[in-house]
Amino acid sequence: KIISADNADMISMSRPFICEPDLVSKIKEGISEESQCVSCNLCFDSTGIKCNYFKKSETSNSSLN
Repeated sequence: KIISADNADMISMSRPFICEPDLVSKIKEGISEESQCVSCNLCFDSTGIKCNYFKKSETSNSSLN
């Protein structure tokens, strides 16, 4: 809506694309849910760039079962 209304030329969403590489496909398909990215900055570490937040969440959740 922001771009269509000429209020911006572009919008940057780096971290959401790291968290969900298929985000553009979801948007094109009309899936309008928000990205799961919580902007925690855990995606940048010494091993590379990847979503470490959800990886840690999945590990801690699986240990509860």
